Amino acid sequence: MKILITPLLALSILTAYADEPTPEKKGISPAVSQQFGQVIEVKVVFVEKPNTYYAQNMVKASCYVKILEVNGKKLEQPVVLEYRCADVDFKLGSQHTLTAYEDLQSSGVNREWDGKIRQFNYGISHFIRLRNPALPKAKKPYTIE
Repeated sequence: MKILITPLLALSILTAYADEPTPEKKGISPAVSQQFGQVIEVKVVFVEKPNTYYAQNMVKASCYVKILEVNGKKLEQPVVLEYRCADVDFKLGSQHTLTAYEDLQSSGVNREWDGKIRQFNYGISHFIRLRNPALPKAKKPYTIE
């Protein structure tokens, strides 16, 4: 049995694979962990916030965190991120080893596009959530409550 491949059939085969993920497609990925929400131990130093509108006007903490090690392994290139930690504002220049996980938070309203061009008040923040070191040590494995 011969299969005749017409231009229409060839086009339908190609378009069926057009939406396959490719290495060129980008998304939001964690900076230092395998996945968002994965509990890790980080060695950090607290550094000045970048001179950006977001960092200077939207971030509540007085500084950012530079992550030097993850789970005891030194990073080839330290990563600087916004951090959040309940009831703690760390001192600029201080160094700690803390339990943490990377997280995302959306803000504003993600409205459907109705055909009119306008700027939406919507954003996504990528940060590392640090466990308050004053709390008692957590038992492993960590659980989500």
